[in-house]
Amino acid sequence: MKIFKGCLFAFLLLWGTAWGQTAYQDDETNFYVSDNGTNNALKMVNTLICYMNAMAPDQMVNRGPYVVAIYDDLCEKPEASGDAAAAKPQSAQSASSSSSSGSSSGASRTQREVTTATIDVTRVDNDSPMIAKVWVNQA
Repeated sequence: MKIFKGCLFAFLLLWGTAWGQTAYQDDETNFYVSDNGTNNALKMVNTLICYMNAMAPDQMVNRGPYVVAIYDDLCEKPEASGDAAAAKPQSAQSASSSSSSGSSSGASRTQREVTTATIDVTRVDNDSPMIAKVWVNQA
């Protein structure tokens, strides 16, 4: 009798989850936020994340201060409402090859704006937090 009750309980549990699926998987995703203040705040967050990615502090831990050049045009994204193609993930290999292939022509090169920063990253051991001191040169 206990086996029958256990099987009945398992069947009801699985039956409820199978039929309880909603349209969550099928819903279309919106990529646009209509509030300008929110868009500006998200743009600033994305720029800071891009700057930290360009600084690569995780690769220079306990090696002393170093200078890094950050190309501003790589961190600035054009504004577009509902840009679903830009929101899709891509591999780092394809992103780096597409950005490097566009700037390889010698005749049409323009001077790029560069922000320099000095970074010192320290960490006592693998269990302690990484501490980064960053000085950004603003012109």
